[in-house]
Amino acid sequence: MTTFGDRLFELGGVPVTGGNAQSHPVFGKVWFVDGTNGSDSNDGLTPTRAFATIQAAVTEQIANTTSLGDIIYVFPGSYAESVTGNLTKVQIIGLDCGGAAHAASIRPTAGSAYNGEMMEAAFRNIMFLSSSSSVKTLPAVLIGYMGYSVIDNCLFIGRDGTCVTGLQLGPEADNATAAKCDYSAITNNVFSTFFGQAQSFQYGIRLGSTTSTNAAVKQMWHSLIANNRIMATTTGIHLGCGDGKMDGTVIDGNYIHSMESDTGCSSKGITSFNSQSSCFVTNNHIVAIDGIYGFRVDCLQGNYVGTGNTVATENPDMTT
Repeated sequence: MTTFGDRLFELGGVPVTGGNAQSHPVFGKVWFVDGTNGSDSNDGLTPTRAFATIQAAVTEQIANTTSLGDIIYVFPGSYAESVTGNLTKVQIIGLDCGGAAHAASIRPTAGSAYNGEMMEAAFRNIMFLSSSSSVKTLPAVLIGYMGYSVIDNCLFIGRDGTCVTGLQLGPEADNATAAKCDYSAITNNVFSTFFGQAQSFQYGIRLGSTTSTNAAVKQMWHSLIANNRIMATTTGIHLGCGDGKMDGTVIDGNYIHSMESDTGCSSKGITSFNSQSSCFVTNNHIVAIDGIYGFRVDCLQGNYVGTGNTVATENPDMTT
């Protein structure tokens, strides 16, 4: 790897600014996190002056954002913390530095790996684990509101058999609190366990509650859920939205199963309460007892659904 001193390093072979230098077209500020060599007493502005925790970088970004597109680079390592705070105009990117992807992992002992809101923000190449010792039922990631944001190429890991959800959008409780995910993308992620053990999430991706009482205040407009691999025992993707609340959203190319080491299947593949919306469910491969539920039949295209070892059927009508 080419050495760029204290100012530059390589990300996927491309030189990247290491301290807000004007020579690189980064429009906001750049911070670095290094759990091995960093310190939260540093300013985080170069790799050699990196913070030790992701929370320190997030806190600094929130306090000093230029609102022009900041970046937080996270070096490989295990970060035993629960990150909180609303992310605005910032990307948090895990660096593989030439090694395996998802080498930067957030491993909370209590709480969710991340809990906050996202507006014009992104997580990329981060491993999120569920809590290991306190309130293990909390989601690995809990996002109150997600707007114009991206979660891409991340890994969600369940560490206990009681963990419920990998990615929760909005409150889990069935209440009148609005839950929204608009103009956003959840793509190329993996929801799984370590080595196919019995810690599978019950739900991979879930918006709102599993009951329809307050579904009218939950929405996902013009968003994309695509190319995710989801291992979940109950439902792979559940979007608890009411009718007319998911127009323009596309759910495409996802693979849904129960466990990597299991020949069984999930209870449900993709579900909602939204049979009147123009939400397109296309090209998904699902191993589940009930494949697709709660969508308009004319919006289902090219899906394959099987149960266990049975032959998959193309685009079955499982909307009722």
